[in-house]
Amino acid sequence: NALLTKLLGVSLEKPGAELADLAAELDREGSGRQLRTEIVDRVLEAKLSKMPLLADRLKYLVECWRGCDDVRRDSHRYAKPVLDQLLPVQQMLSNYAGLSVSCAEVFGLETAPTSVAAETLRSLWDKQGLPWTFLVALAEGVEEQTAELFGPLLADACARLKGRTLADTRSERVGWISMVCDKKRGGSPKLARLLASLPAFRPQGGPQAPNAMLAMMAGGSSRPP
Repeated sequence: NALLTKLLGVSLEKPGAELADLAAELDREGSGRQLRTEIVDRVLEAKLSKMPLLADRLKYLVECWRGCDDVRRDSHRYAKPVLDQLLPVQQMLSNYAGLSVSCAEVFGLETAPTSVAAETLRSLWDKQGLPWTFLVALAEGVEEQTAELFGPLLADACARLKGRTLADTRSERVGWISMVCDKKRGGSPKLARLLASLPAFRPQGGPQAPNAMLAMMAGGSSRPP
């Protein structure tokens, strides 16, 4: 339960469990509180169903994602079976993020319009509340409306690349977008292609222009498909 609380921000110990109904179900079933994917799945569904706002759901999932990263960084403190659960848990988090964006009805909630979802993602990024690894996992799991969902965020990122060169990749903002697009480091070819297709990303300039940066990051042509 301690690790579930650390990663998912809830306690299933009674009395006073936040998800009392779920805690009671687990007790009736004789289920434990270990970090197992089937328990995580039920916790996430119960937790997200209580969050009608998309922004709240995404912020919560990002916090859980960062919790997994924290545990991974402190790997010397945890047994291997625990560490082996982190990747499946993060895959579940990105899956639930995709459902939150495109099919909130699974939580008994109303799906936000695509424009609202896009602005929510852009706002989270603007407030430095969107890890690039989370964004990549979310984008790779979204089958439709990729441009509508992620275009505004990437267009904003393009605006902040204006006047930057490859030497600026150490800066937080430029470094973030370079990581998103660097397929050799786990980035998203889908987002790289979308970024390259944006008018704001195709300024006049020489080899130091942002589109040259993308070509180096993506390991190929920056031309849109």
